[in-house]
Amino acid sequence: MEKSLEVLNKIERVTPSDGLYNKIMESVNNRANVKLIYATVACIALLITINIFSSQRYNDNEVLSANTDYLNISINYLAYE
Repeated sequence: MEKSLEVLNKIERVTPSDGLYNKIMESVNNRANVKLIYATVACIALLITINIFSSQRYNDNEVLSANTDYLNISINYLAYE
């Protein structure tokens, strides 16, 4: 165990190049495309809106079908199991 830890004594401090921080920041900034972010948010909002309206319409259709008077339906529309 001591032999493997002796390797740590050979570690030396390294000085980075002057422009390294700027290069890193440029690569990070280039990855975030603002137009793509706005388009994604708009698509998600549109999907949520469509989902809300379609669920309301589905609920309205269920209410209408629940009000159907099955006793007065013609015999042709009845299904037997």
